[in-house]
Amino acid sequence: MLFSSLVNSGYNFRGAFLFALKVLLLFLFLECQCSKNRLFETALIFCALSYLYLILVYLSVCQDSLIAYKNGLNYLVGSKFSVSYLSIFACGMLMFICRQECLSTRFLSKLIMLAGFAFSLFMTSFVHCNTGSIGLTLFGLFCCLRASISRIVYKPSVVLTVALVSALSLLLFSEIITSNEAVRSFITDALNRDPSLSGRTLVYSRVLRYVRGGFLFGYGYNSVYALLGQSIAISSDWFAADAQDALLEYLLYFGIVGLLFLLTLIALVFSSAKRSSDSCRYGSFPFVIAIYVFLILGSAEITINMYFFAFLAFLNSLTVDNERDGNPGEVNGGGILYGI
Repeated sequence: MLFSSLVNSGYNFRGAFLFALKVLLLFLFLECQCSKNRLFETALIFCALSYLYLILVYLSVCQDSLIAYKNGLNYLVGSKFSVSYLSIFACGMLMFICRQECLSTRFLSKLIMLAGFAFSLFMTSFVHCNTGSIGLTLFGLFCCLRASISRIVYKPSVVLTVALVSALSLLLFSEIITSNEAVRSFITDALNRDPSLSGRTLVYSRVLRYVRGGFLFGYGYNSVYALLGQSIAISSDWFAADAQDALLEYLLYFGIVGLLFLLTLIALVFSSAKRSSDSCRYGSFPFVIAIYVFLILGSAEITINMYFFAFLAFLNSLTVDNERDGNPGEVNGGGILYGI
């Protein structure tokens, strides 16, 4: 990340440094928490704060229905997408907590998970974010299919395939998809969106020339707005702010070299998770499916964000090759960075 910034004459070097530092410290912090057997408490705090923020967002809108419009379409925690991603994050943390042996009954555990999922889904609908609603629906579906998919979702080849197929699906086939009359009718009638997918097809048709210009090392962290701004007009007063594709966005940030590092990190974490004990895989399943949800949503939104890295870091902290002292009830602090 830093090298990409330096190659581009130091573009946003401070932003690149802070972003890289946040990701690194997040991984190290969670690995240390796991080594002290405090991962449950950490997830509990994250979960409680996430739902607290969501409740505050709800109360603020109830107090002033125009609060988002008065703040540039932003709520207390950011845009409607930020609210939705926070809802998915809260739901993932809650599921991890409820899968631990801390609640008195399995019925109570399932009831709490269902209530949390329902509130998260309500919040995505409340802020009118179809992306968030689709993501939570996928999250719930994957949970229901755990017995069928748990054997394959930990495979690095599967997660990388899903990431690449999701990234390329709309990018390469958007014109074919939107030229189909049935698909156009579904987009306009069922989703109440314009056939251009809110300008995404226009962005996809023009952004590849920028990819070729910075293919190796990209244009620097958070450069896409400056790169595309005022050059790709969605309407008379609306210009493209991002690439509308998560992996494509990172390709523009850091080039093919940086994107390969990101994909390698994902593959390493999943490779370790695949080798971990059954108890670790049982506990880490919510993090795994949340990562898949973010990668699938990345076909149309910028979902490789700090919530994504948080799920990846939680999964990384639980991935161990051996259990401490042979005691299956204790999880050794694992991860790919802890031993450094």
